Amino acid sequence: FLLSFSLQPCKIFMSHPDLDMEPLFVYKLKCLPLVVEWFRRSKQLCGDNVGCWKQSVPELRSRELSAVYKFVRDMHLLASDGYWNNVLNDSQAEKLRIQVEKRKLELMLLRADEKEKCAMKRLRR
Repeated sequence: FLLSFSLQPCKIFMSHPDLDMEPLFVYKLKCLPLVVEWFRRSKQLCGDNVGCWKQSVPELRSRELSAVYKFVRDMHLLASDGYWNNVLNDSQAEKLRIQVEKRKLELMLLRADEKEKCAMKRLRR
């Protein structure tokens, strides 16, 4: 049973030189990590001598890149929205970090001013 399971991706690659990703587009980008993981496992299985067929790893990488490209090409707005959402989240987190740091510096400045006033009072006595 395990051997037949390990041959399935190899048989798929032998039978279909160009994998159709369009049926997965219904799920938008949710299936993309699954596709990438399937190719990763397939590279491990088919990269070894499995049965009488050996698929070269560069060709499998090329097919993986082609599959990912199909997702990005047909869902470019989702991909770009995801990218810009990440940029927005990163910039908001950076802004928050800077505001927290600014508050800390302002408190340090207030404490330094208080120490300076206290020292000036003591020196005048």
